[in-house]
Amino acid sequence: MENHRLLYVDDDAEGRATTAEYLRTHGFQVELAATAAEALSKLDKSETPFASIIVDFHLNDGTTSGADLTRLVLEKDPEAYVIVYSSDPTQVAATESWSAGAVGYVKKEPGDVLLKRVREQCAKFDEIRATLSESQVKSSFTPRIAKIGMVGRSADLAQVADYVELYRDSPETVIIYGESGAGKEKVARALGDPKKPFLAVNCATFKNHDLLEAELFGYERGAFTGADKQKLGILQLAGNGTVFLDEIHEMSLEAQSKLLRAIQEKNFRRMNGTVDLPFHCRLIAASKPNLPELAQSGAFKLDFYYRICKLPIYISALRDRRDDVAPLILHFVKHYALRDGQSMNKIFRSRTVRIMEQYDWPGNIRELDNVVYRLLKHCKGRYVEHSQLPPEFFKKNPSTQMSWETFQENQFQERRNFILKVCENSTHKAHAARQLNILPHAIHALLKTYKITWPKKSLEEESETVVLR
Repeated sequence: MENHRLLYVDDDAEGRATTAEYLRTHGFQVELAATAAEALSKLDKSETPFASIIVDFHLNDGTTSGADLTRLVLEKDPEAYVIVYSSDPTQVAATESWSAGAVGYVKKEPGDVLLKRVREQCAKFDEIRATLSESQVKSSFTPRIAKIGMVGRSADLAQVADYVELYRDSPETVIIYGESGAGKEKVARALGDPKKPFLAVNCATFKNHDLLEAELFGYERGAFTGADKQKLGILQLAGNGTVFLDEIHEMSLEAQSKLLRAIQEKNFRRMNGTVDLPFHCRLIAASKPNLPELAQSGAFKLDFYYRICKLPIYISALRDRRDDVAPLILHFVKHYALRDGQSMNKIFRSRTVRIMEQYDWPGNIRELDNVVYRLLKHCKGRYVEHSQLPPEFFKKNPSTQMSWETFQENQFQERRNFILKVCENSTHKAHAARQLNILPHAIHALLKTYKITWPKKSLEEESETVVLR
């Protein structure tokens, strides 16, 4: 059963009824209009778009032809699929229909040509209006990933989950490598015991090694100016829980030396202290992927590096596990709908998600979170369309080092050459539009933008019947 909604516009009552019945027997829901005005009124009143709009070329209402109606429909909805259905024996009707923006021109003659065209357009309609759903964001890896409290469906993230399960009960230090925003703290929390304390320290925020030492080990009264009372350090407050040292590559060499000694001796002293305190907590560190190079160059203490790198976990950047983008989008939608109310409970079009999957995400999951929130906040309707994405999602990143102006110049020329080749190999402009995956009426603007003169074609070639998109 097709179950798609169609609008059929024809001034001939008998032909209108016959065609509608034919389409209904093949499972379509068909609404009818006898004039252009009636058709436009139905479009205005319809809460959901029609999968296809079939228009008779000769509408005898005195002012509007099928081509005119096509233009009016596309003004209301540029993504509408209009098929002109005509008994006109000349090629003028076909040419005018394509020029108006129709996706197809079908002659009224025996056979299933109309049915075939309608089915093709309904399939494209479904593709464009498909939405992201729960069933689409799962894979065979999903249960393993969910087990450690993370969101995704990629093989890379499933491997991370396997390492978490393997290392979870080990007392040794685990180091997590990954770019900023890739989810290193999520992995660290999955490694920790949820029943015990988990304390996080970002080493990059302590440029002075004394401040980091005070944070980790604590200090006694009088340790420095302003230390008017004793302060317990993170290593003591954590007890037998977990301490997460984020961005450990930013830790000063002095702080590394003192922490290395504490790990080896299993005890430490507060600043200005005289008593050795037991060290029971487990350490988990996180770093950018280049820590081994820093250690070899001397920018990071080599002996400290070897002490903390026993159990490494590598978490890929989001651009290297694009399969995780869709489940993360759905996760953020649910999160913000629960936190901020149902006004944030929007539905992402599948086309929108596909474009987001192709983006490189330099800020990784953190950037994706921000983008999803902005899209939900600015979306006025029920659906998040691809047209609402920021401009950077439609720009390709240059693979070589060059100026942005040079890159744009190269891109323009490459696109112009491609469009020119398509035009030369196309029998008419409507055919070229289909090959370029654009609406027929957009071809003229495209040729003007890229300064392309349409190659001369024979009248026979220009009037050949095609279905676009």
